[in-house]
Amino acid sequence: MKSLSLLCLMFVACRTRPYDSPDEGGSPPDLASCTSQHALQVVPLSSIGLFNNGNGAMLRVIVRYPLRSCDVRGQVDVIADGGTGRVISLTAHAWIATLIDCGPSHLEARLVDISHLFPDETDLVFVRDGGPSGTATLEVTPSPTPMSICGQVPTGLSTCVEDCECSGFDNPAPIERCLVPRNGTGVCGIPCADDADCPVGFSGCDIATGACATTSSATTSCIDGWSRDKAGACRPAQATVTDGLCECDADCGLGGVCSANRCAIPCASDADCRAGGAGCGLSQCG
Repeated sequence: MKSLSLLCLMFVACRTRPYDSPDEGGSPPDLASCTSQHALQVVPLSSIGLFNNGNGAMLRVIVRYPLRSCDVRGQVDVIADGGTGRVISLTAHAWIATLIDCGPSHLEARLVDISHLFPDETDLVFVRDGGPSGTATLEVTPSPTPMSICGQVPTGLSTCVEDCECSGFDNPAPIERCLVPRNGTGVCGIPCADDADCPVGFSGCDIATGACATTSSATTSCIDGWSRDKAGACRPAQATVTDGLCECDADCGLGGVCSANRCAIPCASDADCRAGGAGCGLSQCG
């Protein structure tokens, strides 16, 4: 059986990106695109900043790291070193395109929830880049625990102090959380890191607030393998990708990448993967 690369040479130009159109004009194949693949790598964080700071409410940091236009973000691993929660390591992954010129890099921003690892007190906690060459750090002291007013006010208020004041908090998976900015009043909202985290009907994730929005201000196109729904949110629209051999990204279907000659669908969270699947693990949909 002839190899896929030989078939690329003889018959068709492998497409580098899932949205590239196949050659329909009979022109010679672009041989360089047949070698385009991606490799999952740890990427160093450029910075770690405090985004939401609440005790009894959601605690999130914002990390930034360089990516090029044809690189694809992956998961950010969150680990409490030693299990104490005193030191929290964040390790960012990305699918880095190989053998093609991607142009200059930009800073990708990602919100990371560390509430579940934070000690229930106001002692200092050290957050660091967990990558082998990471140097970014952040020292966090949670806001003092407020006097609880839960049970004394109805849920669904627009402002809040604690998560329990927000609508749906008594559900197994809270719909809303109390999002307290670094300086300001907490607001109940559905937290998100990208559009896929928001329920259908929302226009997407407002990165300025880290909450699902009802009006869209999007000015950029969706990433490969995603498309806008009627409300304006970018959502995964990948075709089914088989766990098969590949030579090019385009061999793996819409939204897929070819890594070490195997197809994968990149993801940063379970929300990036199709419903009913195994979710996101090792930065790829299961």
